[in-house]
Amino acid sequence: TASFVLPAIAAGDNCSSQAQLIYSVTVDGVTINTNGGLISGIHIGTHDVVYKVDDGCGNISSFITSVTVYDGVPPLALCKGPKVVQLPQSGMVTLPKSAFDDGSFDRCTHEISIKIKRMNDLPACHNAGNPFNRFDDNVKFCCVDAGTDVMVIMRVSQNLLPAGPISIDTYTKLIYTDCMVAVKVVDKFGPDITCPEGITIDCRDISKKRVKHPTDYGMAVIKEMCLDSVKYDSIPSLSECGIGFIIRRITAKDKAGNSNSCDQLIKVVNNSPFNANDTSDFIWPKDTTFFVCSANTAPTITGMPVIKDPSCAK
Repeated sequence: TASFVLPAIAAGDNCSSQAQLIYSVTVDGVTINTNGGLISGIHIGTHDVVYKVDDGCGNISSFITSVTVYDGVPPLALCKGPKVVQLPQSGMVTLPKSAFDDGSFDRCTHEISIKIKRMNDLPACHNAGNPFNRFDDNVKFCCVDAGTDVMVIMRVSQNLLPAGPISIDTYTKLIYTDCMVAVKVVDKFGPDITCPEGITIDCRDISKKRVKHPTDYGMAVIKEMCLDSVKYDSIPSLSECGIGFIIRRITAKDKAGNSNSCDQLIKVVNNSPFNANDTSDFIWPKDTTFFVCSANTAPTITGMPVIKDPSCAK
C-alpha cells in the first residue's frame, strides 16, 4: 500500500470562521480528519478523493477529485549463484527459470513474472518455438557450449506475462529488474564406442581392404551427439610371410576433447600353405641331361623355378 500527502483545499462559510470548519478526506476507505495531510494504506489503482467540510451546524459540502496509485519501484530480482551443468549423452540439457530464481519478489504485489534467456545467441541452442532467443521459461545448453561459461539473464517484472517465449519490446510499460548467472557447461564423458566383431582373413586378401577405412572391415557404433572426429589406426603384428594379426583401433573424440577407443582384431592366416609339390604353388624347371663333363648348368640354361603364389611367401 501507499502513503502520500494530500493537498489542503480552500473553503469558507458566511456564518462560521475558519477555526469552526471541520475537515475530512476519504480515499480507498481510509479517512483522515484534517484538511489534507498524510494518508496511508492506499492500494494500487485509481481512487476517488472525497473532501468534506462541515460548518459545525450540520451543513456539509464535499469536493471530489481522484488519485492514481501505481507501483513505480521495480521488483527485486534475486539470482542464484554460478551453476555447473553436465551435458548428457544426448548433447543437450534444459534448465527451467526456477533453477535461477532465489526468491525474487515485489513489495507491492505478488503478481510478478520471471523470464530467462541466454546472453549469447547460438541457433544450435535455441528452444523449440523460440528461434530468436527471446525471453522464455527455460534455457537450453548444447554441444557448442561444452567447456565454456554461458551467461544467463533473468528478468523479473511486475504483472503476469504469458507462458513461453515473449518479445519484451511489445511490453513498453513493463517495470522490471535483471540479474545474471554464469553457467559453466561441462562434458566429462567421452563417446560410447563399440567396435565391429573381430574377423579372420586370408593373407592373400590383406591388400583388398583398407584397415583405416571406416567401412571396409565394418563400422563402429558410436553414441555421442557432440561427436567431433573419428580416427582409424592400424597396428600390425605380422610375420615375414604376412601371418599374424592386425589391431584396428578406432578412436572417437567429442567437441570437449574427451575420447574413447576400441580395438577390432583382424586375424591373418594362410588358408593354403605353400607346397613345393603343388603345381598351383610352384613349378620346377624341366629336367635337363648333359652329355659332356664341362656342361654349363647355370639357371639361365637349366631354367628357374616359378613361384605361382607369392602372396604369403617371403
